[in-house]
Amino acid sequence: SVVSSAEPGRYRYRLLVAFQPSKQEREFRGRLQLMVTAVQGGKEIHLQLPQAKDPAADYLLEMRHFLRKEGNIALPAGARIKSVEARILQGGNLKAKQLFNY
Repeated sequence: SVVSSAEPGRYRYRLLVAFQPSKQEREFRGRLQLMVTAVQGGKEIHLQLPQAKDPAADYLLEMRHFLRKEGNIALPAGARIKSVEARILQGGNLKAKQLFNY
């Protein structure tokens, strides 16, 4: 599951990422990006994580086959999650994405 409510305005995500190594690439190094769509006061808001205040290391991915990644999402007061798109990036290239609707 990607998102579960821990307390008002705070959500926890859990991802399992798989990588199939090749002869050229034995391990994957990249980063996770979360695109969060939420509703606050009847209006749709969009957040891109990590934000400038977030530690970049929390979103780095290094794996040979599988990696479990967990973290937290904080939303503005009164906002609720509508969807989350998890993106896996390597350099500036999008390698994979998955959309989760709530």
